[in-house]
Amino acid sequence: MEVADKWIKQGYTARKVLKIVGISEQIYYYRQKHRHRKKRTSNGGRPIPGFSLNKQDEAISDLQIQEWLGELSSGEEAVYGYRKLTVLLRRQ
Repeated sequence: MEVADKWIKQGYTARKVLKIVGISEQIYYYRQKHRHRKKRTSNGGRPIPGFSLNKQDEAISDLQIQEWLGELSSGEEAVYGYRKLTVLLRRQ
């Protein structure tokens, strides 16, 4: 965006500069219009609790879950995606 702004301010047409840079005109002008808005730091809502509940409603620390995922991903299951890892965690 900064590169495109620099060349457009020097007098080159926006259409040609944006085509060379590879940015669509819609995206460029949208970002120009909204660039002075404050960025949100939080989406709001409740804070993350730091634990999950198992089927018996017992709290399991997120650190414990991370450890289990680390063990699963270091073995032969290293190629599994999040869905398969979720199934494996629930079985344990």
